Order: sequence, then C-alpha cells, then structure tokens
Amino acid sequence: MDNKRTAVVLNREKMDAANTSNVISSVNSESSSSTSTVTVNKKELSSSTSVITSVGVDVVTSSPTHGSTSDAIRGPTSCDKLEPFSLSTPKKSTLDPAMLQSIHQKLSTPGKTCELQSLHLDHEGDLTNVNFIKDRYLIYTQSAKETVPANSNTPTYRHLIDLTTNLKCTDVFSGEQYLCKIINEPLDKVQKAYFALQHQKNEQCHSYLYGHQLIRPIKDISPLNNQRTYVILSSKLVYEDLHTYIRNKRRLCEKEARALFYQICETVRICHHNGIILRDLKLKRFYFVNKARTMLQYESLEGSMILYNLNDDTLSDKIGCPMYTAPELLCPNPTYQGKPADIWSLGVILYTMLVGQYPFYEKGNCNLITIIRHTQVQIPSYFTHSLRKLLLGLLCKDFVKRMPVDYIFLSPWLKEQRPFYMYIRVGEDFVDEDTSKAGLDDNCGVRLLDHSSNALNTNCDLFAEMDKFCTNFLRNVIEMHIFQLQSLDLLMCGHRNFPKIIDRTHIAMSFEDRVKVAANWLSGRYKEQQYFRRSKMFATKLVLEQDWLYLTFGCYLSQHRRLKIEPLQRRYFCEITTGNKADLADFVKRKDTIFAGRITGNCFIYEEDYATEQQLHNPNEYLRCVNFFDGVYATSTDNCCRLWQRTEEFGLLHLDQIMEFNESFKALQFNTDGKKLYGGMYTSANRRALREIDIESEFQRILNSKTISVYDLKLKDDNIIFTANFDTSFRLYDRRTDKDECVWEDPFDSSFYCLDYDGLYAVLCGTKYHSRVNLYDIRVPNKYMQLYFPRVEPRRRDDLKSSPVYSLACDSRYLFIATDRTLHVLDFKVSCAAIKDYRNIFQEMYRI
Repeated sequence: MDNKRTAVVLNREKMDAANTSNVISSVNSESSSSTSTVTVNKKELSSSTSVITSVGVDVVTSSPTHGSTSDAIRGPTSCDKLEPFSLSTPKKSTLDPAMLQSIHQKLSTPGKTCELQSLHLDHEGDLTNVNFIKDRYLIYTQSAKETVPANSNTPTYRHLIDLTTNLKCTDVFSGEQYLCKIINEPLDKVQKAYFALQHQKNEQCHSYLYGHQLIRPIKDISPLNNQRTYVILSSKLVYEDLHTYIRNKRRLCEKEARALFYQICETVRICHHNGIILRDLKLKRFYFVNKARTMLQYESLEGSMILYNLNDDTLSDKIGCPMYTAPELLCPNPTYQGKPADIWSLGVILYTMLVGQYPFYEKGNCNLITIIRHTQVQIPSYFTHSLRKLLLGLLCKDFVKRMPVDYIFLSPWLKEQRPFYMYIRVGEDFVDEDTSKAGLDDNCGVRLLDHSSNALNTNCDLFAEMDKFCTNFLRNVIEMHIFQLQSLDLLMCGHRNFPKIIDRTHIAMSFEDRVKVAANWLSGRYKEQQYFRRSKMFATKLVLEQDWLYLTFGCYLSQHRRLKIEPLQRRYFCEITTGNKADLADFVKRKDTIFAGRITGNCFIYEEDYATEQQLHNPNEYLRCVNFFDGVYATSTDNCCRLWQRTEEFGLLHLDQIMEFNESFKALQFNTDGKKLYGGMYTSANRRALREIDIESEFQRILNSKTISVYDLKLKDDNIIFTANFDTSFRLYDRRTDKDECVWEDPFDSSFYCLDYDGLYAVLCGTKYHSRVNLYDIRVPNKYMQLYFPRVEPRRRDDLKSSPVYSLACDSRYLFIATDRTLHVLDFKVSCAAIKDYRNIFQEMYRI
C-alpha cells in the first residue's frame, strides 16, 4: 500500500470492530498528506450506501464479490506533492480518532443514517456520495446533469459549457454549513489567485466606493483531482443576487446603476490585473452584502480561467450564458481572447440594469446566435450621450476595438460616480470607548476612516445614507435656487403663474429638465414617431389632456391613453360613436362632457358613457365648428351660426335654439365666464373677419382685426385673442385698443390652419404646406423662433403631395401634429437626437 494514499475497505462480514479501529487510526495518522476511500458492502446498507471519500479519488461502491483493496485506489498523481492551502486556521490540526470512528460508523452502519441530522447534512437527495475532505468537512455531492431542450429545433449551445456547482458543505466540529464550489483549475493556481485577491494589505481588492471586499472570501481550499479544486466559501451573510434585484425593480435609474456598475468594473479590473478571466460573468454572480442594497460582491472564481502568462489571454474553452456571450465565442474559431469577452459581458450587464431587458434577446433562443453576431444593439434615445458612448464601446462587435477595462473608468459617464465621504463627524453621543482609543482630534472632531479599518465595514450603511442625504440636499438647493429661476419664463416649459400647459403635461418635469427641454424646442432637437398611418385622408381634430388624447377619424372619436415610456398607446382605450356614420367635423371637451358635430348638421353630447344625438342644422349645410360653455352651445355651418340652450325633462336631454346669426364662422371660442362668444369668419368682404357676440344682449360687434379669413383662434385672456389667418399671418389682437398689436408673417407665405397656446409666451401655428409647424414668442415681434418639419414617408404617388396641419396639441415635452393621413409626435426630451435648426435658414441662403 502506498504511503501517500490509503484505501480502507470496511466490510462488516470480514472485519470486526477491533480491526476497524486500527484502520481508522492509521488513516488519521496520515490524513495530512493522504486520501482515503471507504467502500461499504451494499448488503449491509440495503437501499442506500454511504461513501466517505477524500479529495482527488473517484467514488467507489463495492459488491460482495468485488471488494479488493487495490480496485478502490484511483486518483491523481500530479497533486501528491502539493500541500493543502487554507486562508483560515482550523480549530484542530487532526481529528480525534474516536470522533472519526463515530462518523465512519454512522455512515456505514445500517439504520444510522438518520443520525446525520446532528451534522446538519441535507439528506433529501441521495446519500451515496458524501465526500469527507481534510478530516473536517463533509460535502454532499450531486452529479451534474445535462440539460437537453425539449424542442429539437431549439439549439443546444454545445459550444458553451456551464459548470455551475452549488454543493452543501458541513463542518463536523462546529456544525456550520457552507457553500462549496468546484473550480476547474489546479490547486496551486487557485491558491495563488485567492491569495492575491484576498491579501489583507492589498487595498486594490477593496471597493473604492465603500471599502468592502469585492470578491467573496473563502473558508478553505482543497484539491478534488489534478485539474479541479474545492473552494469552501465563508458563511458571511449575503442578500439576493443582482439579477433578482433588477427583476423585481424592472430597471434601475442611472444614478443607482452607475454605483453598482462601478463596483462590477472594479471586480473585473482586479481579476484581469491578477491574470484571472472570469468568462461566466453575469448578474447572478453578484450578491448584495448589505441591507441597503448598495454593496456588491462577486460570488466565487467558479468557471474562471487563471493565466500563467498575464500578457496572453488566449482561451479555447467557451463557457458562459448565451445572453452574455460575446460574438467571437459564437464563431467557428477554436480560440478567442478572454479579456475582451469579459468586457462584452460588462456591456450586457450595464444595458440590462438600465433598460430591464437583454440587448440581444430572441424568444426561444432560435436565432440568438445570428442576432448577437450580426445585429447592432438598439440603445434607447433617452440615454445621455456619455452613456451611449460607453455602451457602444463595451458592445463593439470587433473585440480589438472593444474598450479595455482600465479605459472604462475614464469614460465621462462613470467618472460622474463620486467616492463616498472619507470623513465622518463624530458627535458626543457617539463617542464610546472604542472611539476614544482611535485617536480623535479634539479640535476638528473628526476621525479619518481607512478602508482596512473595522469602522468602515460597520458604517457602510451610514455612508450610503449620508451620501444620499447630501446629494439630495445639494440637488434641491441647485434645483430651487438656480434652475427654478432659469426656467421661470422659458418657451413651452415656463412655469410662471402656472400656465395651462402644465395641466396637459403627462409626467411632471424638474426645473433642470425644463431648461434642457426648452433648449431642445429652440434648437430643433427631437425624436419623431408616427401613429395611425391611414389610407384615407381626413381632417383630424385633437384634444390633449394630462392622461388622454382624443382624436377624430371619420365618424369615430377615439380616446387613447398616454404612457410614460411612449407618447401614446396605439390601440384606443375607448371609441365614441353613434348610429350616424357621417364624418365628424369638430368637437370640444370640457370636464367630463364632449360636444361633437358632424358635417351633416347632427350633433351629440357624450357624458357618463352615454351619447345623445340631435339634428341641429339642415343636412345640406356643411357644419364647420362647435363649442359650448355650461348650458350654452354654439354651432356654425357654411350658412349660419346658431346658439342653443340645454334643457332636460324627464331625464331626456334636448337643445333648444335661442339665437341665430347669418354669418358663417370657421372657429368659435367662449371667454372665461361664458358671457361672450368670439368667432372667426370663413370669409369677410370688408376684411374684418373677427367678431364678438354678447350672449345676454345678442349684440354682435365687429372687431378691428384686418384679416379676410380666420381659420382658428385662441384666447390668452379676456382681452388678448390669437388668430390663425388665411392671409399667411398670425395676429395678436387686443380688445382694449381694438387693433392688432402684433402681426407675424409666415416666412414661406403659407396660410395658417390651426394654432395652440402654452398659456405663457409660446404659440405654435400649423401651416398649409409641408406639414410644417412654426414656433413663435409673443415677446419677439416679426420673427419666428423655430420651424418643425415632420418626416414624410410616401407610400403612394398621392403621398408626394404636401399635407396641411389640421390640428395641433402640445405639452412641455410632446408636440402632436395631425395631418391628412398620419399623426406625428415630436418628443423634445432627448439628448442624442439630430438637430434640425431652421432659425437662420434665410440668412444662410443669402450668404450663399
């Protein structure tokens, strides 16, 4: 029998208790450098057999006819001269012979397996394979099972190896349970790697932000065979993994993701500097180690490759999760570079944290390889420029051009992550005996915190709370004292006197965001989306509210929900119509009541999910516009204008005519108290198309606004009226002076079809040609501020013709433009969109 290895066969039919005691004593005397295999007769253990084997020897079960000692000796020869290395000092160097004999008897004696509960061993599974290493640890082993997809059409990814192991480990002295991992590297390389990563004097192995250890510490290391090693992880308390955390929160904000990603990059940088290629880098490998969920720790080096030459990271084994796999691993090349593959996994991790889904994903993994190799990553437009640049550098298809790990910390986005405070003020209530011995300065009352000190580990949560409080405090100070004043009178984003546009804005914006969005309105930076591409042309009307958008098409009035991520839900939430199939000409919504008119003269009132329709005009007349205020309703056709009084009898609603005028109006608006009605005539021979009607006296006043036709009008207040006119002008009329105080001409001599007012200083006007929208500032006369040209994608020959803008609706972020076939939505809360600036277009033309 070799003096380095001893095989002991316990056979209750051939060995008595005395011989067993002698054998166990022999094993104990050579346990420091030898391995032992205990083979038990299957007759004695009936249905379950318990085998205790030490590191490096295959598990053997003998039958009554095959019980020779020489057959049970198998194992490596390259690790014979290696002494086990442990980062922690065991309580006893050798086991007590009586205790070892008791453990052997419990595992080999029938009916005694239930006593394993005293060792806290999980025996829900099969107890035939129980490894006993270093005369101290019991490891319950489970054979790795290959996962074969149920669907034969689904690729198996045989080129990707998954060697994830989670073994139960129990200390026979203390009864504590640990988690055991198997690393596919020899013992000497694992020892060298963990010694470099967990050396107490190596401050680079600790996080720059919180000072905690970035890689989970280990309890012990022991060889399994000449190419594999057991690593027993410490029993330090950990919380959920990062994958579970993101799945519960769906996605993280940039601030939180930046702090977590910084720690992940620190872990990868430390490993790469020490010649360790992680390979299987993913979210599930990182665990939170504090209750505040701010400190991350890498689980273990399982699946990693430890390099002998730090300058050569060429690998051949392809290990990893398909979602995190780099494109070069999916190519037929037998080798690849390990460090760039880890950088690609970092890009996938960062994208998943911010978006909530993988950058390359295919349901069923049918075409995942093709997508990863040939498809470019789609980065959301709301990401900042520095973040987009970082993601493109991490997810670059060419691994040669991929960003190294040291360059990641030089990126502008990651450089925004500030280290947490290194000093903490100590109050009188917090001074204790330990604090007094730490050498406090009586003058300043602060104590210098060091990464290696125990105080840093105990106060990590306090640092996080301090940073959060100070950051929020500084942000509030800057927000309230700087950005609030800057955003007070901005176009489309101002908030002085709480303008109407704030009521229409779906998501409230901070003052800082208002400054950025207002700059995008002026510079022409926006992202465009198209909705409801129609084959039939129609003059759509829009009404925008904070949570809903109402629009007409044909005989239907549809209600669409506004979303947080997208401007609009494409499928309607509710569709309002009656039995009449005539096209809708106009509608108005006030509170919960909708008043709509059809071109045939039929009008209906919709409230409380019920519509009441009534014929108000001759079917031969063409209805142009409608409006109402409280119980007074106004309608106008191409022949006359009528006012109606709402009455209800026996629960039935009815409109009774109270007034009629011979003028035909294109637009109608009530003032704030409903006592006056302002109308814009479709045509006026004396160029006085703006009229005022007193509801009580029925007196009609001709206002001195010199325009031949008014297509749309809005009220700033009871004295100021904005009109969009046929004569290519937008006018500001003042009742107090009875004249047009300011007139803006269209630079391309186009008529204005509609307008919208933000409630402060900005007016948007829709023109007749090219679906163009002009932005005006009523404080700046005779000049437009910006021009917006929605994208035109012709599908037929008729689409080449330009379309008017029939209706406009806007809030501080979105601009809704209704053309003859499409609803265009411009989103101005972007940072990476192209700039379409037409403010000085004519000056540039003259310069040319």
